[in-house]
Amino acid sequence: MKRFWLALLVVTLLLPASAVAQTVDLSDAPVIRRPLEWRKGRFGLSPVIGVTLNDPYWTQMLVGASADYHILDWLAVGVDFRYAIGFSSALLDQIESELAQARGRGELSGEVDVVTTSRVNFLTTANVQMIPIYGKFILFESFEVAYDLHFLAGVGYARTLAYPRDDATRQIANRGGNSVVPVVGAGLRLFLNRWLALNFEFRDYFVNMVRVVPEYPTRRSTPGKSFEHNLVLSVGVSFMLPAEIGHGH
Repeated sequence: MKRFWLALLVVTLLLPASAVAQTVDLSDAPVIRRPLEWRKGRFGLSPVIGVTLNDPYWTQMLVGASADYHILDWLAVGVDFRYAIGFSSALLDQIESELAQARGRGELSGEVDVVTTSRVNFLTTANVQMIPIYGKFILFESFEVAYDLHFLAGVGYARTLAYPRDDATRQIANRGGNSVVPVVGAGLRLFLNRWLALNFEFRDYFVNMVRVVPEYPTRRSTPGKSFEHNLVLSVGVSFMLPAEIGHGH
């Protein structure tokens, strides 16, 4: 009698498992794969172009390149170089025009028909990047795009230029200057395929420079230097090497 009840118990326990096995079809289930590591162990080489946003006296276009090495999928180190091409703003041109007119009317004396300003000539920095957010999405229902949001902080060197330039009648002892440059920023990277990505970045370079002083300091150093924010919005194209990517563990 005991054997009968034991056999009945075994059959009762096995029946649900057998029913599930017969009703669930796993033939079309996706294969479980390890995640792709889009960054770990790869170099990124990026030509970059950007523009300053906050200087009322100069519009500067920055061209250069960045090189990054991704130690982990979420951690990278990088170096970059930017050369600045400056264009005086309408505000600066207007100020100097009005000073020149006042000087012509005899309202001003001395060399006061210009103002002293400075801008970035070039800068180079090294940085550490943290990548806390990354993933992928489907674009136009067919195009897969991987992305990451990264933050960076670093330090470097900048060369600045003081204006107006030296000539026979206007001499300034310090035409340019040197500055340590702390930098912070954030960016978005979009992978178009496994080796090509678009980079959009916003950076703040802190440069020791003259924003503006309303006089020209004849035969003496440029006055009024302080650390100024240089906000730069840039876009670049990253070539990721090696072209193939690895798998996570």
